[in-house]
Amino acid sequence: MAVSLYDGSSSLLSRLLQGQLVLRTISAIVLAPLVLYVIYEGGVVFDLLTISIALLALHEWLGIVTQHECESYTSCEKLKYRWHIGGVVATVFLACSLIFIRNSSDHGYHHTLWLVLVVWATDVGAYFSGMVIGGPKIAPSISPKKTWSGAVGGLVFACIVGVIFNYLFGDHGCVEYLILSPILSVISQIGDLLESRFKRVFNVKDSGHVIPGHGGILDRIDGLATASIFFALILFFKLVV
Repeated sequence: MAVSLYDGSSSLLSRLLQGQLVLRTISAIVLAPLVLYVIYEGGVVFDLLTISIALLALHEWLGIVTQHECESYTSCEKLKYRWHIGGVVATVFLACSLIFIRNSSDHGYHHTLWLVLVVWATDVGAYFSGMVIGGPKIAPSISPKKTWSGAVGGLVFACIVGVIFNYLFGDHGCVEYLILSPILSVISQIGDLLESRFKRVFNVKDSGHVIPGHGGILDRIDGLATASIFFALILFFKLVV
């Protein structure tokens, strides 16, 4: 029994290292404090960084569409035109949504910090749960590595963030963080799948190599994009304040 447990833990450690866990961790340690500082600072600093990230993401998007062929489709040029337009629209909505959330009310800082942490928690929870538990795939034809166990793990981690934020910053009797955290977790995972589908169309594994262990900018903000747009609409229609 001791040998089998050791073999299992060694196998898990090997898989984690093969999955570039070390590089991912180093990148997170370097970039996370910067992102958190910019969210705290707000104002022009936040707006400029948001626009810069959106432009870098658009550059990756257009590069994929321009430089790769969609061989499984007959009308590739027409499809590429639509993807060009879609990329511009998506990145504009992403930048506008994040800036709107940060500047929309007195709660802009807390809302933005919570949103980013929910997406991060979803990514971390999904990564480790999928790695440790494994099991059936969500959509193997779109993203071969994403599992249902990972999706549930990401959801659980996001709910933990919601509980903490509701305790620290929620108004008396208000449970918006508790309710919206799992919803935004699901929305962010849908964004991840949508970006995987986009890359699959053009036969691309990563959108770029800007962030060691993480791939490109698009690979890091896909879930944030859909979650921020969804939450910005909620704020716009004053469903929460």
